[in-house]
Amino acid sequence: MRAELADSRQRYVVEAADACLRVLMFVSENPHLTLTEIQSRLGLNKSRTLRLLATLEARNLVVRDKTERWSLGVEALLIGNAAAAQLNIAALIQPYLDSLRDRTQETAQFRLLSGRQTYCIAKAETHHAVRVHTVIGRPRPLYIGSSKAILAFADRELFDSVVASGMESFTEQTLTPEELRKQLDEIRARGYSISRGEAVPGALALGAPIFGAGGAVVGCLSLLGPEARLGERVDEVAPMLVETAREVSDFIGFQRS
Repeated sequence: MRAELADSRQRYVVEAADACLRVLMFVSENPHLTLTEIQSRLGLNKSRTLRLLATLEARNLVVRDKTERWSLGVEALLIGNAAAAQLNIAALIQPYLDSLRDRTQETAQFRLLSGRQTYCIAKAETHHAVRVHTVIGRPRPLYIGSSKAILAFADRELFDSVVASGMESFTEQTLTPEELRKQLDEIRARGYSISRGEAVPGALALGAPIFGAGGAVVGCLSLLGPEARLGERVDEVAPMLVETAREVSDFIGFQRS
């Protein structure tokens, strides 16, 4: 019966749509590759691969940067977020955020990596009246805020792509490429990032990387607060953040060697 059902389904498969989805799934698992690399690894000819990518690009499911490397686009993120909501992934992570917020008394959030940006997909707000507000779905570039914790542990190609695409200045504290390179070395040595007013003046953000089942960094946990309050407690709360990030990584399937 199952074989008959599978045969029945296969009869209704649209070959061109199936090829597009195959390319989309490949890009999701292998970001920042060139057209030549994608077509070679998929075993497709170059012109057809370009047409398939262009179709996906027209729907904002994939994007290419200035170096002609491809990654997932915003529409793919929105679909992924919808799937996460339906699968209740955010709800599964929420207890970790609630616990971190209660232990530190500051806002905790989970940011998901997508291309050269991150998106907040879950948060636990502090009970303090004075706080740094964060919005579900709001994007941030990888070179500011807690997102630097992701960039520090990502492939070098992602850093090169971020720099090549241009680093818009948000405040007087936004880093230059050379400053960013130095900070990423410090983050790798320390295990977490510190951002002081890079996105919002007077705000402080700490970030710790989250690793997925395949071993790659997929997002970060962060703590947010006014620098006047949180700045004095970095040494106290950072170990709690790093510990919780390790727990979340283990929860989503990261295998430690």
